Amino acid sequence: MFIRLLKKLFMVLIALSMLIVSLSMWRYQGDTHGLKIEAYQSSVRYQDDLYNIAWAMSIGTNVIDTNIVKMREINLYDIPFRMINFHTYKRHPSESIIYRLVQFDERKKSIPANKTKTYRVSKGIWLSKHLNIKDAINHNLINSYYGNEYRGIDSASLGYFGKTVYQLNIYELLMLESISYAPTHLNPKKYPKRLLKRVNSSIEQLKKIFPKKYTTLQTIERLPPFL
Repeated sequence: MFIRLLKKLFMVLIALSMLIVSLSMWRYQGDTHGLKIEAYQSSVRYQDDLYNIAWAMSIGTNVIDTNIVKMREINLYDIPFRMINFHTYKRHPSESIIYRLVQFDERKKSIPANKTKTYRVSKGIWLSKHLNIKDAINHNLINSYYGNEYRGIDSASLGYFGKTVYQLNIYELLMLESISYAPTHLNPKKYPKRLLKRVNSSIEQLKKIFPKKYTTLQTIERLPPFL
């Protein structure tokens, strides 16, 4: 009788342990919302000089200054919690604003006024770590509603320059990047001089911020004057 009771108790314990394991696995999948964890562990470095230069120029203008190169090396898990999660639950990184701003339209979120600057910095860090310049421009062009004539980088490249993305030169790429942030203010069809002034300013600022030792930036010295 005692042995039978022990066997039943043993079977119950096994069943409970299996249930606990299955529930924990289900909970983990629920927290990730289908997110591929590898995205946060990416160690990809962008080797293309053209896009490397464009990315450093564009993001260094308004968001990250002299620390852009260091910022690119930061892993998402190393970013202070206060920078990536203002009013969400402290669970998996997929529930942070940084993840959501890429997955959803950031205009739909309510960002406290005093958090706006930190939010922009967080966005810059995340994008520079996990997206290349083409992906970032594409994201902005899709989510820029006001004054944006074209949705996405492919249609904007053809619409503004009559070229595919891969045919763009460094200046056209920088213009497209600027347009993606301010499609109305920097519309090349309406305000070409304003747009060229913005790109020229970015190039000059980059030359001052970054020394020539960065080989990926030496391409700039070989470019013809931007008129």
